[in-house]
Amino acid sequence: MDHPIYYLFRNLTFLIKKYHLLGMSLYIVNLITIHAIVAIGLNILVGYTGQISMGHAGFFAIGAFTTVILVLNWGFPLYIALPLQGSFHPALDSSWDFQPFD
Repeated sequence: MDHPIYYLFRNLTFLIKKYHLLGMSLYIVNLITIHAIVAIGLNILVGYTGQISMGHAGFFAIGAFTTVILVLNWGFPLYIALPLQGSFHPALDSSWDFQPFD
């Protein structure tokens, strides 16, 4: 595998194991990974297709908010809350999917 992202993640996991400081390095790596996924998705949408996205950050925020509500208020484990919030997006999108200008 000659892709640079493969080498980045391989070296990143090595550094996490080697320099785990006060439990915060895994948290920082998670934040970096989540924001990298959002940035790559936005790059594909805007950079390659030329479309302007107003809902990209909104759906990112809805997913984060739904996960927090499921974990903190309803007591779901995180591994169950993540797929559930992923299934919440199609339901929310279908409720907003009407076209009044047709």
